[in-house]
Amino acid sequence: MNKRFEQSARGFTILELTVAIGAFVLLSVGLMSIVNSVSKVVKGGKKLSRLNTIAQLIEYRVRDDISKMDPSSFLVVRQQLIDGNDDTDPDLVAISPDDVTGGRARRIDELLFFTTGEFKSRRAPLSREPVESGETARIYYGHGQPRGNFGAQEYLVPSLSDQMVGEDPMGVTRDGRNSSGERTRYASSWILTRQLVWLAGQRGLAPADQDLEPRSFQVFDLDPDNVESLRRLQNNPYQIDCRPAVPSLFRSVNHAFPRFPLTGDGRARLVRDIGNDRFFALLSSGIIDIAATDMTFVRDMIYGSANGGGGSGRLPANLPDNALPPVLPASQMVPTPLGPDYFVGRERPSQLQPLDVMHAWMSDLFPAPSARGEDRRLVGIEERGIEGGVRARAEVFGPDTLNQLSKGSGSLAEQRNLAILLSDLEALQTSNLLVGCTEFIVDWSFGESTYDEETGVYRQKWYGPRRYAGDTNDDGAVADGDWLLTRPYGSEGNAQTFNAESYVSITANVPDEDRDGDVDNPPYLHPVTPRLIYGFTPSQNDNPMVLTSFFGDTDPTYTRESATELMNLTDENDPEAPAAEACFWKWPSQLRFKISLTDPDNPDGELQFAFVVTLPSRESASSF
Repeated sequence: MNKRFEQSARGFTILELTVAIGAFVLLSVGLMSIVNSVSKVVKGGKKLSRLNTIAQLIEYRVRDDISKMDPSSFLVVRQQLIDGNDDTDPDLVAISPDDVTGGRARRIDELLFFTTGEFKSRRAPLSREPVESGETARIYYGHGQPRGNFGAQEYLVPSLSDQMVGEDPMGVTRDGRNSSGERTRYASSWILTRQLVWLAGQRGLAPADQDLEPRSFQVFDLDPDNVESLRRLQNNPYQIDCRPAVPSLFRSVNHAFPRFPLTGDGRARLVRDIGNDRFFALLSSGIIDIAATDMTFVRDMIYGSANGGGGSGRLPANLPDNALPPVLPASQMVPTPLGPDYFVGRERPSQLQPLDVMHAWMSDLFPAPSARGEDRRLVGIEERGIEGGVRARAEVFGPDTLNQLSKGSGSLAEQRNLAILLSDLEALQTSNLLVGCTEFIVDWSFGESTYDEETGVYRQKWYGPRRYAGDTNDDGAVADGDWLLTRPYGSEGNAQTFNAESYVSITANVPDEDRDGDVDNPPYLHPVTPRLIYGFTPSQNDNPMVLTSFFGDTDPTYTRESATELMNLTDENDPEAPAAEACFWKWPSQLRFKISLTDPDNPDGELQFAFVVTLPSRESASSF
């Protein structure tokens, strides 16, 4: 009995325990591996789902804006490769410090147009007064840029006059420079912005005391019963509803607008304390979403400045400081008709023409001097001593916000200044559309197609810097011979047809323009030249780092006389049949967007999505 008990009480041997523990460890490792794999799949799925949701929201936002586009205004598309060193060779930008690929060439395109609807400022109100609204807005899509000098005054306290001076172009960091280059060196930190500025109408500097508009509510220490305070609460070119404004959408006009000291009789006062310094407000500051202007001024500035005389006298860079010359009406435009010079030359003419002046002013609508490598004769007044390639300011979060909130109340005047500062800090984020936008591409098309002999299919023509679909001919390199996704407009045109790939009908909306009883064949057509779109004709071999496409209302390259002479618009049956008085500036029928995005907190890859948007049709032009 005892012997049997002793035998049953025997424990496991060391070998048995070792085998059991080893099996347990192997099973645990296997289970942990499975759990980790499942966890990674779940996290990756959630991340992908979140990025897809963001992509869908961005697409909806863009489609909605374009559906309300004003087709009788202006559209500018700037297609730009990162080239921080300005050496005509795209920079390779990594997505993050852990990107082992070394980076790739990236596009940071810009899109600017006008839209209609009902618009108000998105800044927090300082007063309980009813706010104004407008029916027209300028919308800008493009990357914003943060300030890089942490702790400096220009970083901590946003300025209405901030030109982003001293900041490096995106994707570039230069040794010894304390700028935003370090913060934008990697694409995962880039911010895609949608800057909406609504047009509040033109405003005078300061009304007489008897014409001051009454106010019902006190704004901190500014009592409307006090005349001096009431003056500071008035709307003027720098302020609408106690919110900051710019006098114009044009950078150069805002820089040159009479910058009187904001004190003394006849001067504009503001709710914010400016002091006695001369003052100007710019959209590059990133904190302004109101312009005290209207579409009449915009149109007059673009078309009225193209009044002949070589055009150089009314370029943005030639505006006098602290003054504005009379703005001529759009009807004063002098055309730049088709002529022999359209057959030759790849660059803008040495003697700038009215069309070049129009391009300069349309480029001046961008919120910041973003172009690098373009014709320096067309730069704005504030760019004469500034290196281009910067963007309007945008921040992921408001600098020093918590520290400002901790300062307490203080006097009513101090509370007012603190409220304005906090509103400025918040405004630096209100235009943010996507943090972690690693590339933004906008291509455009007239809707035409070309026949691909190799594949036997028709492909739609898309225009932009030369971009290939990949190594489609399997020769081991992505280069000429591969399928082109995009190329510059007119780069493969025939010189005998003005390098035109598209035409506009100018038959005055009747099929029998010459009224001889027969439908005209061929129809009366006006060529859309690359000179009209770009200002120059891209060559077949060039691939510009920056390519800006301009689209306005009335085509300045068309005149009835030049059309009749060059295109033989009248025929032998009725040589006196007139062509149309004006020809509309042909716009793209579609825009194609390709957006790359990543998780800025965990940038281990990029999601790319693309969509095509059809623009509202436009079939008429203003003849002024």
